Amino acid sequence: MTKNDRASQPIRVGDTVVFTQSFIDGLSSLNSSVALASGKVAALHRVAEGVVMADIEWKSPGLSKRLDVKNLVRAGS
Repeated sequence: MTKNDRASQPIRVGDTVVFTQSFIDGLSSLNSSVALASGKVAALHRVAEGVVMADIEWKSPGLSKRLDVKNLVRAGS
């Protein structure tokens, strides 16, 4: 599976994810822990048409536990 194939696949429960580069770029450069963060998807919630939130079990403490999947990408993608 190529990098583009992984990026186009929907995020699923059990996937290891990181923040998208565009999400990181939108944050303060002082928060390097976000750029290095990774976690496992524990659950997915469809909250509206086209909006899916993911519950994440982060390896680092202090990060939001529920995020829009549009701000996440599978690790290694």
